[in-house]
Amino acid sequence: MFTMETATKYVTGLIESTGAALATDFDVPAIVDTLHRLVEDWDFDIIDRRTFWAVVATHILVPRANSTTHTGSPVASLALVKDPMPVTQ
Repeated sequence: MFTMETATKYVTGLIESTGAALATDFDVPAIVDTLHRLVEDWDFDIIDRRTFWAVVATHILVPRANSTTHTGSPVASLALVKDPMPVTQ
């Protein structure tokens, strides 16, 4: 049986499975609410990955300097990745 609790664990698990961010970097309750409204169920397995990540991306939390639980935007971590093929002009 799927519940709000199992849906929250599912979302948290997928976010953290990438290794790029922690669930605390996102408004997980808002993500769960949005996905629940989309599928009208707590079983999020039927949501395609593109839609899932689009919803997640709209709920990135703004980093706070005084917060010890927030790791910062996963987008900021992408700045550390160097492009292996320089763009030629």
